[in-house]
Amino acid sequence: MAASMNHTVLPPGPDDRELLTALKYVLAGQEDVTISTAEGSAPLPDSVRGLLVDAVTALDRGQAVTVEPHRTVLTTQEAAELLGITRPTLVR
Repeated sequence: MAASMNHTVLPPGPDDRELLTALKYVLAGQEDVTISTAEGSAPLPDSVRGLLVDAVTALDRGQAVTVEPHRTVLTTQEAAELLGITRPTLVR
């Protein structure tokens, strides 16, 4: 994924609320979660599961969710922009 790629999801309409509730129930459980398709299946890592729990919770609250990849090492300018502060403030 490129660093500039992002994807925003709006809260679901009334027809999809039951699906969202079912997804929250599955993700909140203690059982391992596996993603399956006709091509195969793969276990869902805890880090991805946590991301999905956060996203589904926000959608359930009526909030939009944006997922945007970032490099693991940022410049001070990139970190300041991410935090919404100036670079000198970050450095201080």
